[in-house]
Amino acid sequence: RVASSSLMTGRLAVGAALASRRVLRIGGEDALSLLQRVVTNDVRPLASPGAAPVYAALQNAHGRLEHDVFLHREMMSATGGVSGALLADLPSDGFDAAVALLMKLRLRAAVTLDDVGDDHAVVVAAAEDDREEGGRGTSVLPARFQFLPVDPRWVGLGRRGVLPAAAVAALLGSASPCGRGGSGGSDGGDASTSTST
Repeated sequence: RVASSSLMTGRLAVGAALASRRVLRIGGEDALSLLQRVVTNDVRPLASPGAAPVYAALQNAHGRLEHDVFLHREMMSATGGVSGALLADLPSDGFDAAVALLMKLRLRAAVTLDDVGDDHAVVVAAAEDDREEGGRGTSVLPARFQFLPVDPRWVGLGRRGVLPAAAVAALLGSASPCGRGGSGGSDGGDASTSTST
């Protein structure tokens, strides 16, 4: 187990799958327009394949902020084609409430919501230089982590992505990287699986 503070203060490059986060797939032709209405950041860039992830907060019908969320464009569909779905990286302890809120807010929109937290995981990677002022996010990070997107909050936080369980297992050397647990803070909380170099 690697606490989130270890990712920020340790001396080694670290990769981890976060048990404190759970993944929701948001699909359908109205997915982007729904999210554009209910989150605090502009999600329109996610219409493009290969778009960088977006960090935002999910708000209720009255504009109250409810949950933080990282939104990623899914790279491939289950059949191997290009996917137009989005993967929402949400706090595990607020996941059910976030899904219920989205179901309420979608009204008649053509949007599908699928819990894929049992076969996907949020992976983060940070390196010593990433935590120094002015770090560029890749200086001492092992090459195997550099395909992950840069954390959208700040380059010094390293890299963060959503991967299928099989890819996480190959990357981190674990057969079961996914799962619920931990508190759902936006910095990642406890890690279910970790590796250091």
